[in-house]
Amino acid sequence: MSLTLEKVRKMIDLIDEEILALLSERLRVVGSATLFKDAIRDREREESILERLCSSAKKHNRLREEFVELIYSEILAESRRVQERRGL
Repeated sequence: MSLTLEKVRKMIDLIDEEILALLSERLRVVGSATLFKDAIRDREREESILERLCSSAKKHNRLREEFVELIYSEILAESRRVQERRGL
């Protein structure tokens, strides 16, 4: 099987759909966390998440730490918005 641009793009599209499904699931679970929390923002937890993921990024030679931190900073911000809407 030889790769073509069309096939590569279809593979990318499938990966993008998987990423969106996982983000949606993450936000659903984050919404449930409000049942157990007293405050929306836990800076220590957020810093711990970023440190863990940036460290993990080193294992994936195509992921720069700065890229991972940028993406997850936005994911964490959206997670806070979801929790705010849940009324914590």
